[in-house]
Parts: sequence; structure tokens; C-alpha cells
Amino acid sequence: MPHSSKTDFGWALKSLRLREAWEQKEIAKELSISERTYQRYEAGFIPPASTLKQIAGILCHSQDDEDMLFRAAAHVPPELCIGLGPQNPFFTGREALLQDLKDLNGTVKVVAITGLPGVGKTQLALEYAHRSFRKVYRSIFWVNAASKELLLTDFAKIAKRLDLPERNEKDQEQIVEAVKHWLEMHTQWLLVFDNADELALVQNFKPSVLHGCILLTTRTQILGNLVQKRVETSSMKHDEGSLFLLHRANILRLDADLHQANLTHRTSAEQIVAELGGHPLALDQAGAYIEAADCPLSEYLPLYQQQRLNFLKDRGPLDWDHPDSVLFTFLLCFKKVSQHSPLAIDLLKLCAFLHPDSIPEEIITKGTAALDQPLSTLATDQQQRAKAFAALRSYSLIQTNQDNHNEERARSIHRLVQIVLIDSIDQSARQKWAEWAVQAVNCIFPHVEVDTWQRCQQYLPQAQVCANLIFHYQLASPEASRLLNQAGYYLYKRGRYNEANPFLQRAFTISEQIYGLEHAHTATCLHDLALLYQAQGEYKQAEQLFVRTLAIREQILGPEHPDTATSLNNRAAAAAEQGEY
Repeated sequence: MPHSSKTDFGWALKSLRLREAWEQKEIAKELSISERTYQRYEAGFIPPASTLKQIAGILCHSQDDEDMLFRAAAHVPPELCIGLGPQNPFFTGREALLQDLKDLNGTVKVVAITGLPGVGKTQLALEYAHRSFRKVYRSIFWVNAASKELLLTDFAKIAKRLDLPERNEKDQEQIVEAVKHWLEMHTQWLLVFDNADELALVQNFKPSVLHGCILLTTRTQILGNLVQKRVETSSMKHDEGSLFLLHRANILRLDADLHQANLTHRTSAEQIVAELGGHPLALDQAGAYIEAADCPLSEYLPLYQQQRLNFLKDRGPLDWDHPDSVLFTFLLCFKKVSQHSPLAIDLLKLCAFLHPDSIPEEIITKGTAALDQPLSTLATDQQQRAKAFAALRSYSLIQTNQDNHNEERARSIHRLVQIVLIDSIDQSARQKWAEWAVQAVNCIFPHVEVDTWQRCQQYLPQAQVCANLIFHYQLASPEASRLLNQAGYYLYKRGRYNEANPFLQRAFTISEQIYGLEHAHTATCLHDLALLYQAQGEYKQAEQLFVRTLAIREQILGPEHPDTATSLNNRAAAAAEQGEY
């Protein structure tokens, strides 16, 4: 578009041409372009970089001439925002993440905001753009990168607002190239690719020369070399989530801090945040419901727990940037992942029945070996396993955690992903997945010895979740009994007697149910339970169980077996503790 300032490119180019006494048509011929095209350059349009170099070679006789011409070509863009939505009045916290984004406009030119669906990637980018406009960037362009069609539409809008000559071209690719060229010749701009889950698509719309900055919001964790820095969004912390919820539910004024809320409201808010895993979109839906239904904050949690899927499905009014509900968003992701890798959804369902925060990779690489197909493929086929993990990481449905003190990697999954997966399958299928989870964890839970205590502690959270599954679904299998007994025996050995008791009790009950009393494993369960009673000072009960264990072992193992001798020794010790020398 034409510029009248004496510092613009058109004025600089014309000045040099007149000084050298060139006609427009002569320079056009020298550049192998039409006279009309050259006239556009003198009207203020910036030529391609290669043409600019040719012009400099013809008209510039000194370094000062070149500096003037190139400075004019990279002139300061106009102040404008195209496609940028309004600032969200409920935006809360995230100051550390916003600070991370300040690397943009320095040596870092391309940053990606990644994270789970609905975790606030777009809102973070939106807040950054609003805070940075005029302070850091003079021009901000916001485009929807969810599909090529949406990108073409948004680039056409940019071309129209910039009044580019190509704005009315029938060939949309020419319009895109014109916008990219404008960006390549200007500075102090920010281009935001929102919903950029297909990075190959972004590559085609990205300027080849960056005199401005690019910010992407994407679900994928697989970024390749397109991005220089990644900013990972995660769930809100308790205080941050509580304040957001109270603002969103219209319980606190937008300018009020958390300490201004009464204790009852703060306590209820913290409980809701914990239940929803600090997920921003879920908290937004909860706040919208509480406000619209005039629901007391303390009554929301019991209602949600009774019908979780219905509450996660209801988006409510004032959806701001995210029109889809938590349920719809996750289900759509699951569908897309399944199209890429059906095995990935099976892996995700297995993880849904495990402890969400730290799933040892050995559960997947070894624990699935004894399961039915296709789950056993996760243990036997490394290529298929890698493909499944890649599909899940493409939508941030699973995270990789590296323990600095342990070379083994672990995975994590958000509990809302677990809830949607579990609640969307029928009861019989849930029981089967629970059984598989128990079998996989049992497979990798070690035999308890001092040397294995560290591994036992690492796998204990998974065993504790499995104990709840065994109780809830009334599972009775050799794997369930063995896992409960080993986990309980580990807790006993570490002096955690109250925690050990229900494990060992249930392990014995299941063993008796499936094996009967005359079985070696039943005897082991009885023996370990007796040791617990003995450690707690309940010597009479301990002696009774040692007597029963001794009788079983004498019958099935014989009087000369080492385990029989152990039972004899422990019975004697229990008697001695009671003074029966």
C-alpha cells in the first residue's frame, strides 16, 4: 500500500532512480519485469528480496545507499490487529508461562504452546498477544490453523486488510504468497497459528524469512525442527484454579483476590479444583453451571460426582474461545487418535485404570505381555508401541516423565481423560479393563526383598489403585491375590502396618476362594498376615494363624520342607512372646 512519508521505500527508490537518471521502463527492462510492476514498487510496495538486491546493484553506489534502501524496505508496519479476539476477563494467573513467552522477539522467533485439550493454550496466547500489542509488536495476525481451508480464509482476510494488490486473486495460493512476502519485508509483527496440530500445514504458510515472530498453539508434543522453544501448559494449581472458579461463578469480583473469599467458599472451590484435576475448561464449565443454576458452591461437587459425564458435556453460556465441552473435546481427540492407531486407544484405556501421575513404562513394555491381543502387542512389538505412544503424544493425551534418580521413564495421564474414558464404556467392559490392569501391574510388581524395596515403592501407587479396582469390581484371580499379598507384605516390612492389613486380609480371602485352604499360596497369605499381627503385638491371633499355616504346609509340603520349618519357628516365637516358653 502507498506511503507518503519521506522514509518509506517508494520515496527512497524514486530518489535513487532520479539521481541516476534512469527511466522507469529502463529499470523494469533491466530487472526483467513489467513497467507496471516497477511502478508499484515506487508506489510503496516492497519487491521480493532477490529483486531488491538487483535494484541495489543497479542504483546504489555506496554502503550508505544500500543501508537507506534496505532500511526503507524493512519499514515499521502499521499498527493493526487482524483476527485477534477480545481479551478474556476471567483469565487468571499463568504468570510464569507468560514470562516464558517473553523470549519471543529476541533470538527466539518461533515458540509453541503445547498441552492437553482444553488446558488453556489459546487463552494463554490471547493474553500474551493483548499484553504485547504496541509494547512489543505493532502488528498482530491471528489465524486458525485447524485446517488448510481455514488458513486460506484467514490469510485472505489479512490480504484484504493490508490492501495487497493480490487480495482479489482467484488463486488463493497467490494470496498466501503475497501475505508471506509482506511479512518477509516487515518487522515488529506477531503471527499466531491457533490450533496448529498439523505442523506440516503450518510450514506451508510460514514466511521463509522471519523479521517478526510466530506463536503456535498445538496439542502435539512432537514439534520437530519447526519450533525453537516449547511452553508446556498444564493444569491450574489449587490457588490459581480456585480463584478462577470463584471469578467464573461470579462469587468473587474480578478484581478480588483469593484471600477476600470466605473460608467456606475457598474450601469448596479447592475441593472442586482437586476433583477436576485443575483442568481450566472443566473449571470454566463448572463455574458457568454454578452461576447459571444459582447452585451453592458446596452443592456442586456431590451433583457432579453423581453424573459426571452429563456435567462434562454441558458447555454452558459465555464459552469465550472454546465452544466445545470437555466431553466433546476429549471424545473427538479419542476418535482422531483411533484413526491413526487403534492400539493407542487400547493403551490409553489401560492407563485409565492405573494411577494417573506416574505409570512406570515397564507396565506397558513387560506387564502387557500376558494380556490378550491387541494389548500384548505393546510388549512384543516395539514399533507398534512407539506408534501408539506417538499418536497419544500428538494430542497431549499422555505425558512422559523422566525421574532424575531413576533411568526408567514413566507416563502420566490427566484424571479427566481417565474419567471420560471409563464413564464412556459399559460396565462389563470396565470390569475387563480393571482385570487387565491388575494383571499388568502384578506382572511387574517384584517379589519383596530388601534389594527390591525401591522398585516396590515405585510400583506401590499402582498396586494401591489396583486394590481399589479389586474391591470395587469384586475381582478374584490368582493375579489379584498375589499382587495384594506382595504389596501388603512390602508395607508390613516397611512398618506401615495399618496400610498393610487390608491388603493381606483381602489377599488371603481371595486365595481361599479360588484355591481353598489346602494350597501353598493360601498358606503364604496366612503366614504373612500372622507376621503382621505379631508385629502389632496381637500375639494370640498371630499364633493361631501360624498354627493353621503349619498344618497346611505339613500336609502339602511335608515336615522337612524349609517353609514348614519357618512356620514352626514363627509359631514358637509367638508363643514365647506370650510367656509360653
